[in-house]
Amino acid sequence: MLSNIQATRWLQDAAAFWASLDVSLWREICSDLQVERKRQKPRKALNLGPMRVPSTVSSSDQVTSMDGK
Repeated sequence: MLSNIQATRWLQDAAAFWASLDVSLWREICSDLQVERKRQKPRKALNLGPMRVPSTVSSSDQVTSMDGK
């Protein structure tokens, strides 16, 4: 596990790396992501049909009413 000092240094290094990237490279990355997003077909939701809950009470386990009927 990273200590606080190691984590701080790692974050500073990462921030310095991202800040060093050229603006034109950022634009290229963003445009590539937009093209890829448009290329992917939207996913259809799975139609599982009506959900059925299995009965947990068998016919032999039926409960009588409070008055015993």
